[in-house]
Order: sequence, then C-alpha cells, then structure tokens
Amino acid sequence: MESSASKGNKIVDIKESNIHIVSYSIPINIYIDYNELIQYIYTLKDSPDAIPYRTSYYNREWGFCMKYNEFLKLNKNETYHVVVDSELKKVH
Repeated sequence: MESSASKGNKIVDIKESNIHIVSYSIPINIYIDYNELIQYIYTLKDSPDAIPYRTSYYNREWGFCMKYNEFLKLNKNETYHVVVDSELKKVH
C-alpha cells in the first residue's frame, strides 16, 4: 500500500513482514481514500507494536495487517494506492 501524496512511499510491504498482507488476499490495484481504506486494515490496539495475523481463506477479500502505532500515522486526508499483487490457484 502506498500513499499517493507521498509519491510512492510504501506504508506496508510484504518484504518487511509476510504477515502485512491478509493471507489469501485477492489481487487488487485501486486508489481509495482513508475512510474506505481503514475498513481493510487490521491492528492490535492492545499490542500497539505487534502485527496481527489474519487470513481470508474462506472469503474472497483483501486486507493489510499493521502495527497500531503505524496505523495512527496514516494521513486521514490522503488518497492511497492499494496494490495486492497476488495469485490464487487451486491445487491438489
């Protein structure tokens, strides 16, 4: 996920932690505002420096997991470029 106003600064990146992306997230590439984005962000308010683990194995959805302290730094007046470059395959 990138902030469009910050010219491509990544806010969460799977290269930092593979649990930043909700497991089994569907692919997505959209621009959304803060109010819509927060519906797809998961944090642990009681453990503000921990990244929660979430999965959407049975649901076709997407999302991000991040530290609550990092979540508080998001700009409420900004548009965000959300990219989940995933591929879901049926395997046997």
